[in-house]
Amino acid sequence: MIPEQMKNGGLDRLIQEALQSNDDLKIRTDLTDRTIRKLEKSMLLRELLVELLYKIGLILISLAALGGVLIWAGGGELLSIWYTQLLNNLQVVIAVLILVIFTILVDQVGLRYYEMTRKHLGLKA
Repeated sequence: MIPEQMKNGGLDRLIQEALQSNDDLKIRTDLTDRTIRKLEKSMLLRELLVELLYKIGLILISLAALGGVLIWAGGGELLSIWYTQLLNNLQVVIAVLILVIFTILVDQVGLRYYEMTRKHLGLKA
């Protein structure tokens, strides 16, 4: 046996004896359930956000492909017309984009997260 493993084994035995003989250390019975619930919620939220990012990526790639086709079909003139219209109505476009992003975020992440955690915890509507 390697001397380091012997030290670790002795340390493990010492810790095991200390935990068994110490009555002051009380661990709550629901600690594992609460920890698992928190980890599940965290993983669910991360999964929903990644799924949302995939969907946003697909939308952006589709819009880029559509823009490429329109430029190829109509030349640069069509793109310059759209660009001018976009700049003339910049405040309206930004307001609509913020509203759309917020709505998608609430719909795709917020509501699904709430629904899944409510189902998992057994809460009633």
